[in-house]
Amino acid sequence: MTDPADAAGFHAVNAVVAVAAAPVFLLLVSDARLAPRAPVPPARHPAAPCAAALAGVAGYFAAAGLYLARVEPDGLGAWRAVYGPLARLGDVAALLAFAYSLVAALAAYARAAPGTAARQHARAYATAFGVRDAAYIVTIAWGFVDPSSPVPSRVPPVVSIVFVVLLAVGVLRTQLFDIDLRIKWTIRQGTVAAAFVAVFFVVSESAAAFFEGRAGTYVGIAAAGLLVFALAPLQRAAERFSDRAMPDVRPTSEYVAYKKLEVYRAALEGALADARVAPREREILDRRRAKLGISSEDADAMERELAAAA
Repeated sequence: MTDPADAAGFHAVNAVVAVAAAPVFLLLVSDARLAPRAPVPPARHPAAPCAAALAGVAGYFAAAGLYLARVEPDGLGAWRAVYGPLARLGDVAALLAFAYSLVAALAAYARAAPGTAARQHARAYATAFGVRDAAYIVTIAWGFVDPSSPVPSRVPPVVSIVFVVLLAVGVLRTQLFDIDLRIKWTIRQGTVAAAFVAVFFVVSESAAAFFEGRAGTYVGIAAAGLLVFALAPLQRAAERFSDRAMPDVRPTSEYVAYKKLEVYRAALEGALADARVAPREREILDRRRAKLGISSEDADAMERELAAAA
């Protein structure tokens, strides 16, 4: 921000978010459906955390100086913030919230039985939230140790991008029953496509070194076209490569049926995290069961099995 007014507005929003976000984030982390078997949740009911967040936002309009004291030149042509005591208190609350979130993620993974859908779900959750929480803890602590350092302002955007990618991968792997098949198909076809691109590039560039004009491009196209005659062995090589990369993934009806049951089991385990299935959760489970093509008998048997184990 090179304009001081723009910088003041940006840093003011950041200060308010620091104060208001922590209680709402604790409410999210303590949701048993999101982080099953988390250690003693600090917020079961949304009223108190939401009231605290609203009070944090309203407090800015009553005493803005307690959130943002001023902005000052950072020596690099921009403006950095000098935060007030409430904003620093918000940083402390955020630090504690992220620390609790990290503990909750790791505890969910440690307590899930190995080899179960819950373990896979907890692993995806812990990977995405754990990486983000650990990075934010270090970043916030760094800001307390060295307030003039650029690290606290430059690291969070990168961490957010990594978090979104990890979260998306986790959602795909735990919610789409055929994602492994699609990845394996992509590896197989991508290997074939990469071979054509590589042959075209190498031959055309080599020809360009010996011929003038556009002859190199034409020679490369011709070489890629001749590669069509080697398509069958190339396809077999791509299949062998994908089989080595993902040996347990097979495009069979039995594998697809197994993955469908795993996806439904993960949803059922999440619904049974608090030992009961609420009416809204039952409606969601019924829709998912119908979409996956799982019979009601198999679903009832799985629910009885999980309830008995719990």
